[in-house]
Parts: sequence; C-alpha cells; structure tokens
Amino acid sequence: MYAQVAVDIPLFTALTYKVPAILADSLEVGHLVQVPFRNRAKTGLVMRLSDTLEDPSIASKIRPIEDIVDSEALMNARGTEFLQFIADYYLAPIGQVARLALPSFVRLEGLKHYRLADAPADGAPETDGLPELDDDLRAVLEHLAKSKESVACKDLKALRKGLTYTHMSTLEAHPRVEVTYEEDDAKVKAKTDKFYRIAPLPDGESLDDQRLGSKQLRILDFIAELLESGRENVSLTEIREAISAPHSSLNALEERGLLTMTEEEVYRDPFDREPVQPPEDHAPTASQKKVLDAIGRAQAEDRFEGFVLHGVTGSGKTEVYMRAIRAEIAAGRRAMVLLPEIALTPQFVAVFRAHFGEQIAVLHSALTPAQKFDQWRRIKRNEVNIVIGARSALFAPLEKIGIIIVDEEHDTSFKQGEGARYNARDMALVRGKLENARVVLGSATPSLESYHNAKSGRLTYLAMPDRVADRPMPTVEIVDLRDKDEGPPGPSDVLSDELLKAMERTLKDEMQVILFLNRRGFSPCVTCQSCGHIFKCINCDVSMTYHRHQESLRCHHCDYSIRMPESCPECSDPKINRQGTGTERLHGHLVELFPRAQIARLDRDTSGGKKLGRIIRAFRRAEIDILVGTQMVTKGHDFPGVVTVGVVMADLSLNFPDFRAAERTFQLLTQVAGRAGRSHDPGHVYIQSFNPGHYSLLAAREHDYARFSERELQLRRELAYPPFGYLIAIKFEAANEGRCIQAARDYSTAARRVFKEDKALAESVFMLGPAMAPLSRLKGKSRWQILLKSRSRQAVRKLAIGMLNGVAHFEPNKSNYRDVRIIVDVDPVHML
Repeated sequence: MYAQVAVDIPLFTALTYKVPAILADSLEVGHLVQVPFRNRAKTGLVMRLSDTLEDPSIASKIRPIEDIVDSEALMNARGTEFLQFIADYYLAPIGQVARLALPSFVRLEGLKHYRLADAPADGAPETDGLPELDDDLRAVLEHLAKSKESVACKDLKALRKGLTYTHMSTLEAHPRVEVTYEEDDAKVKAKTDKFYRIAPLPDGESLDDQRLGSKQLRILDFIAELLESGRENVSLTEIREAISAPHSSLNALEERGLLTMTEEEVYRDPFDREPVQPPEDHAPTASQKKVLDAIGRAQAEDRFEGFVLHGVTGSGKTEVYMRAIRAEIAAGRRAMVLLPEIALTPQFVAVFRAHFGEQIAVLHSALTPAQKFDQWRRIKRNEVNIVIGARSALFAPLEKIGIIIVDEEHDTSFKQGEGARYNARDMALVRGKLENARVVLGSATPSLESYHNAKSGRLTYLAMPDRVADRPMPTVEIVDLRDKDEGPPGPSDVLSDELLKAMERTLKDEMQVILFLNRRGFSPCVTCQSCGHIFKCINCDVSMTYHRHQESLRCHHCDYSIRMPESCPECSDPKINRQGTGTERLHGHLVELFPRAQIARLDRDTSGGKKLGRIIRAFRRAEIDILVGTQMVTKGHDFPGVVTVGVVMADLSLNFPDFRAAERTFQLLTQVAGRAGRSHDPGHVYIQSFNPGHYSLLAAREHDYARFSERELQLRRELAYPPFGYLIAIKFEAANEGRCIQAARDYSTAARRVFKEDKALAESVFMLGPAMAPLSRLKGKSRWQILLKSRSRQAVRKLAIGMLNGVAHFEPNKSNYRDVRIIVDVDPVHML
C-alpha cells in the first residue's frame, strides 16, 4: 500500500510513501503521520491511499512512513478532497493548504507533552490502568516519575529505540498521565473544575447537630438551592462568584462528609463575559417566510443548493439564519456560520447563545491557544451542533453539515492574505457541495460576483427588501464640500454645517451619533513647510501617520514608528505641517465642540484586547453619545439608539487604484448608513463628499443596489473584469529590487513562450506587466507584479500554469529566485 502525504514544504503535489505492514491495518485517510524527508523527519497529512503506483519503476526508491502521530484520524475523506480542491484551484502547495485545516497544537512536531500527575491519596501504584505494560512504556513511566516538568513526546521516543507515537498513545489512557500541547512556551492543556454535591446525612442526624459556621451554612444553602432546580452538581467557579474565599469552608465540609467533590474537564468559553439576552420569539415577516420556504424545500430534499440572501440592513437576516439552522438540527444535521471578523460582532454570538445555548463552538484568531484547543476538541468530539467563526472555521472538523451560512459575504476579510490565498466565501460553496448542504451567502450589499451568479441562475436569489416592523430606511443626504469657504483650522475643516446641526439635534434628543472616518491616527501625512520633505516609512513606500497621543510617527503597514521630530531632518526647520485628519484628530475636535457629550473612538488603536467589547457594550447601553470610528463601526452592529450617522470623507475609498473602488465605496456607505434608525426613531445619514455626483454615492443615497449594480456591471463587462472575466496576479517581493525585477521579467518571458506555442491562448488572455506594484515597497521588500486577465477561466489558468512550469524548465535550479518571494493569487481582491 502507498500513501500520498501532504508535507508542509513548498511543493504543489503530495509525496508518495510506502505503508509498512505494521501500520497497514490502522492507517486511514486523514491521519497525521511522521515521514522521512531528506535527512530529518516531518509530519504530514495522509491525503490518499492506493495499492498501485503510477510509475512502478520507482517503487524501490520510495521510503516508508515512520509512524502515525495521532491514533485518531483528524479528518475524513471528504475533508482531504476539500483540501485538494483548494490546492488545485488556488495553485497552492498542498502542504500549505493542509496547515490551514490543522490547528497548531496537532500539526507541528514536538508539541505533544506528557507528565505524571501526583499519586492518589490511597497510594495506588503508578501502573494502575495500563494493561500489559511492556518494558518500553515502563521506561517512559519511570522517566516521567523522575521529571518534575512535562516531557515532549519526541524526547520520550528518543529514550527507547523503536518506540512509536502509536505505542505512546497507550499512555494517554492512564488516569495519572496528563497530555498537553505546548507551543512557544505557552502550555495548552485540558482545563478542569471541581464540582460539589450535598452528601446524605446518616439517619437521625440533621445540620443542627454539625455546629457549622455561617459561611459553611451559606455554601450548603447555595448548593442546595441550585440542586433543587434540577442540577446534578455545582462548580467551584459558581460558588466562588457567589461566596468569597470559600476554599477552606469547602474543604472542611468535604472532610466532615457533608459534601462530595469530583473533578471534571470543562471548556474555556471565549464569550463567557458577554451578556446573553433572553430569546425573543418573533413571527417571521412575509419576506422572511418566503426565504425560509425556499431554503426549506432544499432542506426537505437534503440536497445542495446555493442561495444569495439579499436583505437590506435591519431586514432580519439573523432571524432567518437561526430558523434555518433550527430546522437542520431538528433533522439531525449541523450548521456552520462564517463571519468576516467575529471579534467585532460579539452580539451575534450572544444572540445565537440565547437561542442555542451550549450547542455552539466559536473559532477565530483572537482566541487564546487554550481556548482554540478546547473549541476544536468539542467540534471533533461531535459535542456541538453549530460552529461560528471567521474564515478559518471553514476547515473545522464538523460532521453531518446541513447548512453553511456566510454572513456579510461581500466583505474582503474572507480572502486569505497570506499562504494559500483562498476565498472562504467561494470555498463555502465547494464544501457545501461536497457535504450536500445548503449554503446561504447573506448581505445587504452582495458582492457583484455573487449577485451576478444569482441573477444568471448559478445560485438562487432571495430578496428581503424591507426592514422588520415596517421601519423606514434612513434618509441619506449628500453634502457637497466643493464650495465650502476657507476658514481657520478647526472642526469646520472636516464637519459640514449640515452634519453639525444634525448632531446637535440628536444630542438634544438624547439619542446617539456615529461618525465614520476610515483613517486612524491624528494626521495621515506630515510634511516640512519649508522644503516640502514628506516623512515616509523607511520600509514602505507610504507616508507615516502622526499619532498625537503617543507623540509618534507610525507606518500602518509594517508598524515602524519613530518619535515625532522637533525639526525637519532635511533642512532643520521646525515648521512641520500635520496634514489631513484621522479619527484621533476628529475625536479631539468633537471634545471641543461638545464638551458635555460622552465621546469615544473605535479603531485599531483603541480596541486592543478587551477594550473593543467594553466600548461596544458601553455604546449599546447609551453610556456613549458619539462614537467615532473606522470600518469597525460598520460591521453588522445593532445599536438601537443611533439616529444620526455621518460619513466624514466618503471619497477616501473612491481614490484607490483598484477596479473595485466604486463597489467598496457603495458597500461601505450602505453598511454604515444601516446603523441608523434600527429602532423606532427614524435615521438620518450625512455623506460628505468632494465628488457628490459619483454614481456609487447617488445609489447609496437612494438605497438602490439595483441601480448601482447595473451601472457597475456594465463597466465590468466592457473591461472583462470579474464577474465577466477572471484574474490571476503573480506577485514578486524581494529585499533586492534588481532580483525582484529579474524574476518578474523571467516569468513574463515564460508567458511569451507559452503564447508562441499556443496562438489561441495569446488571443484570449491579456497580460499586464511586469510592472511595479502600486505600493512599490512594503515591509522592506520591493514589489513587482504581473496580472493575467481573460474572459475564460480555463485560459487564464492554463497560462499561469504554463508560466510556472516554463520558468522551472529554463531555470531548473531557480537559484535567482531563492531570495524572491513569488506569490500566485487566484481571484485577487486587493490590487495594491
């Protein structure tokens, strides 16, 4: 038997290994294995098993698998098929894709550690619970008994020649052997808690005979009250929250036989501090019912179908999601919900927790390693019915998936920016098809690709054009800044009279305001007034942003920063001009204008750690009157007290050198406008612009997605841009600009060779470049790129593959590219 193993190396195909006879009966697709690679061992994922080789002549050269790392397969055959599809479609190394699906605590070598817990009080021997303990395992156990710290599995294997991971897994059944996963000195292990029950008193005795202290009586009363509600036991965590310092009293009660204690594994809850509102039961609106009926027909037949749910802000898309998920769970199936940035929408999780309780697991990058460890194991053990997470949650080991929901499907955060550059929105449809599940792409502003696919019949279009309870959409006014009189520096530079008056009325009515400005910091550009010197980042081809609170200049791309200089480094003149306005400067203006108002700022500088949740909760409780923020304020929040929204500089996103600039502007404006008027009070939105006649702004003013999409799709059709064309960007990054340019030229030469051999391909694919990237230098690396564009997906892929193979053919050693990072980005969403 032979195995195709995905090893984390920059190769596009899996490597072939022989399956030794000792592993033949236990090895399955999806197992993590240890294999020899060159002169060392590496871990890899088994992708396929076969009895034959395509080229039998190489059989003698194939090396055997050394060991199975974990006795349980990490995914099934559908999971490995899904990974292979991603690798093939995005032209990515299969090992790189496999890394996406495996959390770090299982995929990396040397992470599994063992330690021996303290011996039980009754003096039970260390070998209890280990059947047929052989000499190898006895040696390991003796070593653990001598060691005070946990010992890596690979170090234990080195004790005895021939000791395998599979053999070591026998130790995990021992009650005193603890397994942890340790990475970068951060220990990740199972968390336990103590649980207490009241022990029955001997016949004829009562608590009055026990002479208990007041705290002991309080503890017993507290436990008894919870047990009467149907609970089996009460955790130490709950007792601590109700009664301070209960430990000595609990120990005394246990010693006197009044309490029994057990220690059990518990999971860390990343949202345990989030308030959970009691679920409200709403009758579905007519449009919600129509949508649910359409999804329900596919559910009843248990077949794959992709839907685009186009619902305006406040139309009740979350209610549709919950009802559709409840139907899947009732049928014995599970659900997956993908959000663009889950850390920004804790209220979404709170709503789901209110309806589904502990059936939910949450996965995203903001979790601690310990929390990820717990959540992943709950999913793998089939202990949850719903997985909610960011794009990486798409790879969760969830079985029996009935529905996959991609909320805010238009958001570019679903596109992976490093490694295998997959788009979770598109791959959700692929996984849904493999799982025979329903896939719902929901948004108030669907991406033009999804919208076009729905209108052309590839997906099913579902519309919810009205807000719930017949609440009106907010009125939108475009404020023309072109004729604004020159005035002294101050608030009037960035806030129009119309917006200021609306804010005054809102505060007088004790309602709330959101101001959206997609620039953080105090001033985005700092120049010398005398010589014109621009303070630029030494690593990137961008100007540095002045942050007044830190009195520093910072690059928002590489995070390089310096102290704000007192004079120009070129001419030594102290006249330094801070140009433009960011959220920090706007916040300061507002404090001057509205000294009695509570004003907060929500951007990356103010939302680190737990600050984000505190700001959002305070604003929802109306403890903040005005919230100033970047895109963070647009991400699906539900603030019932907001009636006024101001877009301070609507032109910022329009000026990007990107064919999607108009689409992103329309989406941003529509999403931020949707924060207003979500309760009983009508909302008003003010969009300030120097280009008030732009079609994306006019369509946003009328909440007219159809008008915008018709105009934008016509432009895309003429220029063969998505969804009418297909793009592949090949990007080159290197510290040495000359090598970067040479690599780009070599790849373009390879493309011209392909064109010479295939005239039809030359006529159907357009190659732009090689050219310097719009951001020509980033994080110390020069950047060049080639853009391939065609109306045929097959043609543009054929050229890209021909280029990659062509370079390998005439430059087999690729010695010129060892210090050049070459990135293949299929269906790019960012052109900078």
